[in-house]
Amino acid sequence: MKTTILLSAVWAAALACSLSAATITVAAGKAVRPTKALTGGVLVKEGPGILDLSTVPLLNDGLVIREGTVRFSAFAKGAPTQVKTRHLRWTITGTRPNAKYSGSGPQFSEFRLFYKGQPVAIPPTTTSTSVGHDDAEGADKGFDGNLRTKCYKATPFILDFGTEVTFDAYSFATANDAPGRDPRDWTLEIGTKLNGKIRWGMVASEQGFEAPLKRFAEVGKRFPLAPGGAFSADYPIEVCGKGRLQLDGIGGRLYNVSGNGLIELSRSALVVPPESKFTGSVVGGNVTYEKKRLF
Repeated sequence: MKTTILLSAVWAAALACSLSAATITVAAGKAVRPTKALTGGVLVKEGPGILDLSTVPLLNDGLVIREGTVRFSAFAKGAPTQVKTRHLRWTITGTRPNAKYSGSGPQFSEFRLFYKGQPVAIPPTTTSTSVGHDDAEGADKGFDGNLRTKCYKATPFILDFGTEVTFDAYSFATANDAPGRDPRDWTLEIGTKLNGKIRWGMVASEQGFEAPLKRFAEVGKRFPLAPGGAFSADYPIEVCGKGRLQLDGIGGRLYNVSGNGLIELSRSALVVPPESKFTGSVVGGNVTYEKKRLF
């Protein structure tokens, strides 16, 4: 059976290269998955069908779901399991509960990257724009190669390597004290700089990780990248009344989602912060509505 997908002229032309700002209309009972990065302005989704954005980088100005479904899945086939980037952002959204100093901000001694089972050296050109507790516990202590220093309250932890780095896994080490500050929930994003602005795309997330109680210790796990992790909390999405946003295995905080439509979760843990402008419904998964910022 021939699949019929109704596309605007601008969108149809864009399929030959990178996808530009346009309107895409997907007919009822049909689905489409682009293979090129979204660039340009705001994309508008029309029609009752499904637009699957699981495997494409979101480098455009945002998304409006007027009708039908837009899907992001961390389990989509064909997504990369290694990345090459100059910019990286690790946002810790939760720490170990019911432990000493819980809720007082996250800390760790070293952030680690790996490629094909081997450690990746953090380039000497690396800088960070994150602000830590003080100079003695600032962001630079999170990649100084010294397990006996620590980074405290520098979240998001943002690195500019100064050159491109390839990795397929990551990890961290605990700090000197306060198990209640051990990272438990987080998102990991890579950034692409376009027109002087960094656009972030999520490549991994974690919820409920229990770090070892031993201090100044490697956590003993190398976290793989989550295939299809393009969705970012910073990416502007408006879910209108007839629209549906499906998140499968995608966790994090909804900073920049608005509208009164439906968010449907599967294998996902989502935090809706108080500044969120989304007024619609959220079904499935694990949803937390924050009354105030955690840190």
